[in-house]
Amino acid sequence: MAQLSPAAQGQVGIVNAKRIWQENREFWSSQSVPLGQEIVFASTGAKNPDDPPWKYVESLAGSDIQTNPPAINQAVIESDLVFQKQVDQFPGSTVLDEIDLEVDFQRLERVLMDEGIEKFAAPQKALLALIADKRSAISAT
Repeated sequence: MAQLSPAAQGQVGIVNAKRIWQENREFWSSQSVPLGQEIVFASTGAKNPDDPPWKYVESLAGSDIQTNPPAINQAVIESDLVFQKQVDQFPGSTVLDEIDLEVDFQRLERVLMDEGIEKFAAPQKALLALIADKRSAISAT
């Protein structure tokens, strides 16, 4: 990632998710579909240990679906905080302009896709291997 100010660096993922959310809302609002369409915000655990564990929960609060790690849900419960809608709120133009200028979004997408696929594919492959082993064990008896 480019050299971003601390303010911008802590907002890249949030801004990206909010922009995708906004584009998704705009797209589906012009479509004739019987059910509302939502985004699933996945992996919403805080990445920086200095951030509160509910950083992404709070930032994306107010719409759609969040798949939070259990520890994050527990931290939210224990915090006694009430989260207001934030998913449609963006940082100031200085931060947005810096992100747009400094972040290579094509590279960011490539890295996130590669990491995301691996995080989902590896457990799936392990599960399939386990099932195959169990089937072999059962058929051998």
